[in-house]
Amino acid sequence: MWKQILMVALATAMPFAASAAEVDATEGCGNNPERPYVCDIGPPRVLTLASFEEVLAKNAAVRSTVTRIGMPDRVEVQRVRVREPWSEWETRLYYRALDRLFIFGRAYILGSPQITLLRHESRIPRATWAMWGGGPSTRSARSTAERAADAAERSAEAAERTARLAEAMADDAAAEFPKKLMKQ
Repeated sequence: MWKQILMVALATAMPFAASAAEVDATEGCGNNPERPYVCDIGPPRVLTLASFEEVLAKNAAVRSTVTRIGMPDRVEVQRVRVREPWSEWETRLYYRALDRLFIFGRAYILGSPQITLLRHESRIPRATWAMWGGGPSTRSARSTAERAADAAERSAEAAERTARLAEAMADDAAAEFPKKLMKQ
């Protein structure tokens, strides 16, 4: 009798042990500390424009983000280890000029993928910038140089306007000078 009770207790405890192992596997995968509940499996797969257009046709959440912000610089699909009800695939959109990363996931309701949500939004990780051969600092340095060039151009235009005004005043003064020398 005790043996049967012990077997039933162990059989009931097994699912809890399995879910605890899943939690440990996702928490200990060394991912982004902002997302400890997700563990990447393998490298991401970069989508082509044709593949991304298929995603846009099927995925309203991604489509609304692209409509609002514009086409991303890079789109990836990443396999992840997550808990239910989430799908094991995420779609990641990268906007370099904004230094933003948007991650979308699908949730299952009654075994069917019913809803897609923005699961995470953050700055693009430094490791990703390094992979692209740059970083937000090089992007901001470029934009700082561009702003400085724009300011220099505006200053040059203002100096040019001032020089034209000074020339016009000098021409007027030169035309009036002989008249002032005449006796009246």
